[in-house]
Amino acid sequence: MPESGFGLSAVRDHVLRVSSILLASILVALVGLECAQVVLRYLFGIGIYWAVDVAGLLLLSFGWLGASHLWVTRSHLEVDFLGSLNRIPQRLILAIGDLLVIAGIIWIFPQIMLTIKIYSGMTMPALQLSMAMTYIPPTIGLCLIGLSAVMHLVEHALEIVAET
Repeated sequence: MPESGFGLSAVRDHVLRVSSILLASILVALVGLECAQVVLRYLFGIGIYWAVDVAGLLLLSFGWLGASHLWVTRSHLEVDFLGSLNRIPQRLILAIGDLLVIAGIIWIFPQIMLTIKIYSGMTMPALQLSMAMTYIPPTIGLCLIGLSAVMHLVEHALEIVAET
């Protein structure tokens, strides 16, 4: 993506660097935890009682952080039904997609907050932490996706202004 003049490329690069490190760390932790669980269970007949809860949180974090990482780089899967209409510029199609994503995130946030409120009375079996913690990774992932969509919109607007 071109340099925006407002440092959006630097912000994007920083977010990608941090998310890459976090994704690698989460994956290493998840694999390490599962390997330890297998070794302890089959060699010593004992298990890590909290492994399922932690593995679930790590997997949720990996999935949502990975989704936001793919969104920032525009490497995610997409269905292109407007692209077949040659009269619509690609920049406009991307802007419409970003606006729809932002609208979807604005719509889903109250539902996430309500779900967190509902689940806050429940606890994870082993960790005895609130089940509402399972909604932290989707919330962070959606925030990063929304931030990326806003940055894409600003970049599109700056490109249009630069061309005129």
